[in-house]
Amino acid sequence: MYNRATVQEFAANPALVGKFLPQVPENRGSIHVAYTNPKIASLSGSVLIFGRQYNEDTNTGTVPGESEAGLPAYATVEFSASRVITKNFDVFFGVQNLFDEEYFVGLAPTTIGTPRLINGGVRVRFAGK
Repeated sequence: MYNRATVQEFAANPALVGKFLPQVPENRGSIHVAYTNPKIASLSGSVLIFGRQYNEDTNTGTVPGESEAGLPAYATVEFSASRVITKNFDVFFGVQNLFDEEYFVGLAPTTIGTPRLINGGVRVRFAGK
């Protein structure tokens, strides 16, 4: 997705006209692939891609060690699997940020995004007939 979200007019501070909105990357995209076979499992994987974005309305903040303003572009990978064991019982497993990519989400203070996150569990459905 190409998203040129910029300030078009702002009488209170004309210096912001033409600046990118905070936390809105100009480019972003995703790819999602899924496989489902009730006899085996349901598997899915995603790649999430985010272009450079700015943390504040002036578009001037930089990440320490970077010369270009803004939060650098990044990509993360996610994976999930689930399996129906019985009619009312499933197991599931998932990983977000599979490769433990370090990415920045804020500048004041400098903040990195969620590291690898692993989850899993069981689902139990209680139903009538």
